Amino acid sequence: MHNLFKRILYIVRPDLRHREVHRAISHPTLSELHFFGSRSPRDGSVHGMWEVTPAGFTHRVTVGFPDGDPTAESLSELEAFLRDLDTFFEQIRPALVSDYAHWVGETLPADWRSAFRLDSVELTGNTVTYVEVEG
Repeated sequence: MHNLFKRILYIVRPDLRHREVHRAISHPTLSELHFFGSRSPRDGSVHGMWEVTPAGFTHRVTVGFPDGDPTAESLSELEAFLRDLDTFFEQIRPALVSDYAHWVGETLPADWRSAFRLDSVELTGNTVTYVEVEG
C-alpha cells in the first residue's frame, strides 16, 4: 500500500520526483563554490554541477568534478588552470585561428577575452579534460 501511495504521488506531483540540492564550500582563493543539483527519490543519488566566480570574472563558471564533490587536489588543479588561462588559450590558438575566421569572418583577436568567455571546465582525476567557451 505504501508503494502504491508513493507511485500515485510520483504521477500527480512531479515536483516530488527530484528534490533540489544546494551546497556551498568556501575556498581561500576561489571564493565560494556553489553546488546546484537535484536528488533522485528512487536511489537517493545527487546530480548537478558546481559553479564558481573566479577572481577577475564577472560571470560564473560551471565546474564538473570527477567524483561529484571537489577534493583538495582537484581544487588546486582548477585554481592553477584558472590562474593561467592566457597560457591555455595561447596553446590552443593555432587550432582556433582558421575556425574563428570561418565562423566570424574576422581574424582572431590577440586578446582571447574579447572573443570568448569561459563557460565550463570539466576535471577528470585531477586534470582539466574539457573546456567550453562561449563566443
